[in-house]
Amino acid sequence: MKALALYITRDAYKAILVISAFALLGLLGPPLTWIFSVASGAAMTLAAFVWQARQSMLVLIGSTLATAAFALLAAGTATPAILFVISLWLPVWLLVQVYKRTGSLVLALESGVYLAIAAVFLVYASVDDPAAIWIPLLQPFKEMMQEVYPDLPAADIKQLIAMAAHHMTGAVVATVLAGLFVCILLGRSWLALVDKAAPLATDFNGLRFDYVTALISIVLLSVAVMTDAPSALNASIVIGMAYVLPGLAVIHGSAAKAGLSNSWLLGLYILLVFASQVMVPLLSVLGLIDTWVNIRARVKNRAQ
Repeated sequence: MKALALYITRDAYKAILVISAFALLGLLGPPLTWIFSVASGAAMTLAAFVWQARQSMLVLIGSTLATAAFALLAAGTATPAILFVISLWLPVWLLVQVYKRTGSLVLALESGVYLAIAAVFLVYASVDDPAAIWIPLLQPFKEMMQEVYPDLPAADIKQLIAMAAHHMTGAVVATVLAGLFVCILLGRSWLALVDKAAPLATDFNGLRFDYVTALISIVLLSVAVMTDAPSALNASIVIGMAYVLPGLAVIHGSAAKAGLSNSWLLGLYILLVFASQVMVPLLSVLGLIDTWVNIRARVKNRAQ
């Protein structure tokens, strides 16, 4: 990883080459799409960290043009480059600028949360019925369910698809936000390899969203529960995902202060993969509660 990070930071042309190459490899399809997209975003994050805003913006523009050119030659469309800019490269560039100006990982990640929530409300403000857009895109899942569950009535499958469509905007934005978080953290860890920056654990183990973000989250969650408003409901999905990261930070920080072995953390991530429906809500609640309780400080006091 250090060799790759050093190569990216050698000059802007090499950074553009790596970022656009990863982006194009991401077009190979899942699961490579997510892996190489994150790698591309992490490389952009590192470039934004290492260079001034103007130079790193030129890297972003150059990566966009290179990706668009290759995508046009290979697939006849520049859409992949546009998607990378909107959903990944420009947001991580902006979040890194917040980080560099404030020196705070928390503020950078919270800015990402606010951007994601704003994106949800923008969709619902500009589109009459976002769910109607998702229903045709979910038809392959409908056909798959019909094959897997042949005894399930068609009306029930249609109802499930309709329900999923009402949550898709929030789910997609939450997924994009999760990718941004991973890119920022990975790029920050690469920075420690090529610069005198402190290790990522220094920032991550103390990660804790502030009271304002917590209060806004509680208000949106309350509105979603009490009114069943689609926009608030989808924003609550974003909030639920966003607080997974502080929840993980609580466990990482607490384990470090208590001197626990890494096997505990390995077990946590195994559970997160195989029991995500349980672990994600638990981590989200833990991250939200920690805003007021400061669990890591309590663990430290008990360890002493």
